Order: sequence, then C-alpha cells, then structure tokens
Amino acid sequence: MKLKQSPAWIDITDHFLIGFSSNIWSYRCFDIMRVILLLILSLDQSLEALGSVQLEPKLSTVVNGSRASFNCSTTAFWDAMSWLLNGSVSLTISARHGVLGSSDRFHAVNHSTASLTAWEFIIESTEQNDTGSVTCDLQKMRMETTTLLVQVIGSVEVQGGDVMKRRGEKFYFECRVFGWDPEPTVRWKVNGTEVEEAGYNTSTVVSGGLLDSTSFLGFRAEGSVTVECLASVPALQSPRNSSVFLTVAGEPDVSLVIAFILFGVVFVSLLVFAAVVFIITRQRESKASCRQEMSRNRRQCEGNTRAEVLVGELNLGFSFNGQTDINNSGFSRTNTANPPETLAPRLYQMASDSTNLNSSGSGHIQNTERVRHLTIV
Repeated sequence: MKLKQSPAWIDITDHFLIGFSSNIWSYRCFDIMRVILLLILSLDQSLEALGSVQLEPKLSTVVNGSRASFNCSTTAFWDAMSWLLNGSVSLTISARHGVLGSSDRFHAVNHSTASLTAWEFIIESTEQNDTGSVTCDLQKMRMETTTLLVQVIGSVEVQGGDVMKRRGEKFYFECRVFGWDPEPTVRWKVNGTEVEEAGYNTSTVVSGGLLDSTSFLGFRAEGSVTVECLASVPALQSPRNSSVFLTVAGEPDVSLVIAFILFGVVFVSLLVFAAVVFIITRQRESKASCRQEMSRNRRQCEGNTRAEVLVGELNLGFSFNGQTDINNSGFSRTNTANPPETLAPRLYQMASDSTNLNSSGSGHIQNTERVRHLTIV
C-alpha cells in the first residue's frame, strides 16, 4: 500500500526529538514514537479506503424524453444517502427506512449485498435542463459527482419531395434539420452510397436555445435515384433520415413496365382459358346435337317404315280385254291354263307384249294385254 507523505508536524517532531535526545535511550524512544505515528497514518488511510464511494457511469449521454440511471456503491457504514441533480436534492435514501420522498421522475432501486451497499438512481423522462452534474452524497462525508448530458432530437426533412428532371440536368436538394442540441452531424446518401463531404455544404444557426442546420446537395441527373438526408448526435443509436426519389425523364418506369407485362400475361392467360372452355363446350354441344339428330332420324326412319307397312292394303286387280276376273285372293286370272302371275306389292307395272311368243308349249296366249291396278286404302 502506498503511504501518503508525512505531514509537516511529523518532520518538526523528528527534529525536536533528535535535538533533545543525546543518548541511546533517547534514540530508542524516538524510534518508538516514529513507529506509532506511522501506524496511525496507515490506519487513517485504511479507514479512508474502507469508506470510499463509487459512482458510475462517469458520463451519461441520453436523448431527451428517455431514462437516465446512475449507480452509487460503498463499503462504509452510513445512515443517509442523498442524490443531487445540478446541486438540488432530488432523492434521499435512509439506511434503515429505504427511499424517502420519491417522485414520478426520480426513484431508486436497491442492489445491495451483504458486503456492499449499492443503490441505482433513476431519472425518468429526461429534459434538456437536466444536463449537468449528478452527485451521490453519503452522510455529508463522502460524495462523488458525475455528468449527465441530455441531447435534444429535432426534425429532418428534404424539401420539395419527389422530383423529375431531364438527363444531364444539374439539380440541388435542400435538407432542413431543425431543433437539435448539440449540433447534429448531417450526411447525404444516393442510392444507399454515402456522398463525400466535398459534395455538399452545411450551415448551422442557433434558434431558441436549439440548433438549426441547412444542407445543400447538388449533382447531375444521370439516372433515377433515391436521395437520402441523415442527421445524428452521439445519443442516437441510429440516425434520423428523410428521403426523396429523383426520376430522370425519358426513362421508362420500371414498375409500370412490370405491371404492364403482368397485365399482358394475365390477359393472355384469360383469353386462352376462355378459348379452351369455349371449344370444350362447343364439342360437347356438337356431340349432344349429333346424338339427338341421330336419335330423331332413327325414330323418323322407324316411323316411315311402320307407315309403309300399315298405311293400307293393296287392291290387286287387273282387266283383261275389258273383263275382270278377281278371285278371293285378289289376283287376276286369265283364260290360260297357267297359274296366276303375282306382281310385287306397291308396284305399278304395266307389261305390254306386242310380239308373238313362238316358243312351243309355253301355254301363254299371244297378244295378251295385262293391266294391274294398285289402290292404297
């Protein structure tokens, strides 16, 4: 353990004792007294080490409206612990009774163990005027102080919104960053790629205790791009941003082209589907019509055949040289010895034999005229 330097009064005592003592006994007394003084000094330093106070973090940076917390720990015996914000007491903790006088914004949580006293001081909804010192005061004897920084986050906006320009035309974008503390860092990105600082300029003014910045970015439009403005301070885990879209005239809109292609594919698919349905329907209708037509023709053919059979009976008769000889069978007879000749039903036939049949033994009469009458009843 490193000892502190001896106080001035110890050196004076040494000189006094050296001058006063002139024998061996005097020297021994001097050594004993010096050892006692060194023991007292070492004990004082040990008590000081046992009574030390630790306050963390040494610096806390938060965003306005968020929470800030600090931890105070000690191994010393204490009765009361006070927390001060910018010199004003915000919270008091009793070793026997716990937290005294807490509020909605200030409260404490006990993290103590058997060998260590530890309390967490919490500030809810921090404000800009909370920036300053935070002190843990232990019985007005030991105290530690740290610093709280509350940073104010404002707005970010790229002016003008989405724009359209001709290819090769130079255009300027303006980004306004209002109501920040401390001064924010402003950056630009084009299609996700950060622009070098030489490509834009930023100016800052103070307004109402806060800082307002204006940044300008200029470049020539060679293609449609996304332009993004970002602002950040140390307390922010990720920067605040605002973006616009620059469309270069004459370039087809990719989204419209894709939409048109999709529409064409869907339209053609619907047409093909409708054509397939129409063809299948027509085929089914044609088959059904054909079956109906065949069925109707078959019934008509059967009906005609039935009509031919059942329309009536044939009155078969014929006249032979003005004479009629009809037997009960309806066939005509001649004066020949041959059997009657039967004609086919429903046939009108007239036979004329104007020639002489010279074959002998035929039994036919020459120059006979036979007439058959067909009557349908």
